[in-house]
Amino acid sequence: RPGGMRRRNGSPDDARGRNISGDGDDDDDDWTMRPKPMADRRFKVPSRGKGGTAGLHPLLALWWVATLTALARWSVLFNVPAPVSINAADQSRFSEERALMHARELAEGIGPRVVATPGIDPAERYVADRARELVEEASAARADDMDVDISIHRPTGSFRLNFLNNDIANAYTNLTNVVVRVAPKSAPSDARSVLLNAHFDTTVGSPGGADCASCVGILLEILRVMTLPGSPPPAAPILFLFNGGEETFMQAAHGFVAHHPWAKTVGAVINVEATGTSGPDVLFRETGGWPAEVYMRTAPRPTATASIRDLVRFANLPVDTDFSVFRDPTLPNGNLPGVDIASMLDGYSYHTDRDFANRIRRGTIQAYGENVQESMFAFARELQLMPVAKRANGTSAMDVVRPGSGTTFFDLYGALGVTLGSRTVAMVTQFAPLVACVIDISRGVSYRKGTVAAAKSWGLAAVLPAALGASRAVVTGRPLVWFGKPLITLAFYLPPSLAAVLMPYVRDRNIGAIDGARGAALVTAFVAAVAGFFSAASGYLFAAWSVCIITTSLVVEAMPTLNQVGWATVPLLFTAPAVFLAAPVSYVTFTLISEKVGIAGSEPWPFGLLISDAVMGLATGLITSLSFCGLAPFMATRVRSTRSMRRARFAMFLIWTVAAVTMTLGCEPYSAFTPKRLAVLHQHDANAATADEAVTFLVGAFDSVPAANALQTLHRASVLRPTTREDFGSMHPVTQLLGEGVVLSSSRAKSPPWGEIYPSLRISVLEEAEEEDEDIVKSETSPSVRIEVEMNSRHPAWSCMRVEGPIVAWSLSEELPTATGAVATQRRWARHAGNGEASQVWKFWVEVRAGDESKLKLDAWSLYPGESEETREISDGLAAYISPIVGTTYRYETCRL
Repeated sequence: RPGGMRRRNGSPDDARGRNISGDGDDDDDDWTMRPKPMADRRFKVPSRGKGGTAGLHPLLALWWVATLTALARWSVLFNVPAPVSINAADQSRFSEERALMHARELAEGIGPRVVATPGIDPAERYVADRARELVEEASAARADDMDVDISIHRPTGSFRLNFLNNDIANAYTNLTNVVVRVAPKSAPSDARSVLLNAHFDTTVGSPGGADCASCVGILLEILRVMTLPGSPPPAAPILFLFNGGEETFMQAAHGFVAHHPWAKTVGAVINVEATGTSGPDVLFRETGGWPAEVYMRTAPRPTATASIRDLVRFANLPVDTDFSVFRDPTLPNGNLPGVDIASMLDGYSYHTDRDFANRIRRGTIQAYGENVQESMFAFARELQLMPVAKRANGTSAMDVVRPGSGTTFFDLYGALGVTLGSRTVAMVTQFAPLVACVIDISRGVSYRKGTVAAAKSWGLAAVLPAALGASRAVVTGRPLVWFGKPLITLAFYLPPSLAAVLMPYVRDRNIGAIDGARGAALVTAFVAAVAGFFSAASGYLFAAWSVCIITTSLVVEAMPTLNQVGWATVPLLFTAPAVFLAAPVSYVTFTLISEKVGIAGSEPWPFGLLISDAVMGLATGLITSLSFCGLAPFMATRVRSTRSMRRARFAMFLIWTVAAVTMTLGCEPYSAFTPKRLAVLHQHDANAATADEAVTFLVGAFDSVPAANALQTLHRASVLRPTTREDFGSMHPVTQLLGEGVVLSSSRAKSPPWGEIYPSLRISVLEEAEEEDEDIVKSETSPSVRIEVEMNSRHPAWSCMRVEGPIVAWSLSEELPTATGAVATQRRWARHAGNGEASQVWKFWVEVRAGDESKLKLDAWSLYPGESEETREISDGLAAYISPIVGTTYRYETCRL
């Protein structure tokens, strides 16, 4: 060759086997005569054969992840204890059958138990009677070593609440709490206690078998077991709170915390909830650090899926419970350490008329009850051993810290709870992989190409399946066709997710296995460190991946003569711990999101059409990346881009496209088992401009499929216009979940809930606020004017009011909720619900500066839950897969001074 130049590593075999390790430089293009530095003289791993390179076969990796995911599915659905019957020989054991007996009586015997409806009264009597029977038996049998008392509490009050990212005031009248206190004989009256909470009310239209009659059954059964003769007394008092107002946005829980005399003794809380009829019971929120650690150590079958905890905490997943009130630091008896637990799967029935106790998976309640029972006793022991701290008001309580301040904890397939020592140990564990990578980089090791590839892999996994899902929904006009069909959901989203994860490693032939592994290790280490900094629950997963990837790459580098068997085993073996940890998280997250998307709400057309499919694609892509991020760099995907290979890829894409179109056209998104949620409201509007708009039906959907699709042809013909968020003002703040709806013409109710006299709204000036009143916001420039607001719904109802204007204070909360709109038209929302005649009149005052009275404007709605002759005209004609939320609403005439 001219100039004596020679080409290094020029043999065809070396060309095929080049660059499986090292820094990724293509040595075949090195024409320089200078010798390579010693640091760059790295071994070459032999090729797998002609046309490819050594690596882990993708199908083998897919089989491995699928196997562990199947194991995770088994542990979630079937690894439950055998239910204990009512007639078991050992009566001191928790019995699922007895707990479900209570649940069936509430759900099937009584039915929907909605605040402000007749069903709430028999539910209250049933819970109070069963609790009173147990208290009387315990008082007779355990008088020598245990004090057992019962309290029937009917609170009235109001408080500020942030629900679904809406800041509102939440008022209530004459709700019901049934509270039982079980204490060892030696405990003083102010001894710190453990609070167990469950609610017996339901949302509109649901029998509430799982949510939350099953929870009430669990607490009643635990109360029976612990008060049996011979059962050991708890180390500290236990409070059983059966509250009758959770579905009205946690009102009864606030009534207990703010107004019950026993509330000041609470030192920790276990909130028992259900958002599905199938297990496992997941610890998805915590505060104070130590309660979660104690729960993970003592519960027989703990589950604490990290991704769910992070979604609830950081992504505002629409899952809210009484725990939000118990942990509220603004309440005198709030700011409590504790755990929030819920059975989460089979969320298809959540808040629908399909939520019956008979649907609950066998063994689920047995596992749930045993977990709560054991952790309850452990909490009591912990409280007894802890030193007492003092609140600002002088009552005894625990010093608590923010959520996520404790150590890292997780479960191993629901069989074992793991805690990583102290918070310091957890932080070191999550930051160590990043430190190791940084040290390696400081020694001159290149991470650039691998890091870019790993970042592209995660980015494409998030974007590609989401884009394809959204495109499919827009092009076909059929969103959510996969809803309720997990296998079809996988068929839609898993192939593009896998392609996205592998694509950066396929396209760039200059990335070797070691290069790719280094980049994947750095990216996962960085995510673990960020998660550690923000106390995110998922950090341990990324730290485990980073450690496993680093270990695997070191082993591969130390074994330059790996054959096919070696490539098939070494990456699988040394990444197995990370895959093992990721599998149950991936399964539970995928299942939960695919179920909850049916109640996640929507947006108006056209964005609402694609949002659910895009979210499912995004979730599936990220879950796939979590499962394969450490395996992808070692896979045998770096092959020559030949014409035949390009044809094969195109054929695979064409097959997937045809399958997706076929399933789209051949599948319906709902069934009797997986229903569609629909709101059907018969609205009477006193502000209507025309007679046609004065009385209408409002039909709204809680998902991406338009509400009109569920109506009969006759009803579609009477559509007046699409709905707006204003139309559903009676359901605020749930209005943001109601996207594509329609307004239908109707006639006035023949027998309206309010009777012959229409509901009324009035305001009147009370007095000028006294400057010495410390509860009133003062102004140096002008006096304040207090204005009384009185709403009379004529019948118990769920009422909602929007107050517009520059108010400076009101009686509903110490601090005003955050306003929306301009200064002159600030809008604040308030809600009210209650039971009995006393709840028909809702009074409160607002305060404005003198001269601003004319700027005050009030809009109000009342929702009367339940069917009527008119709503049955719509609901009776709906398909069997529809679960309607029905009611009659009244919009009051806008009120001004």
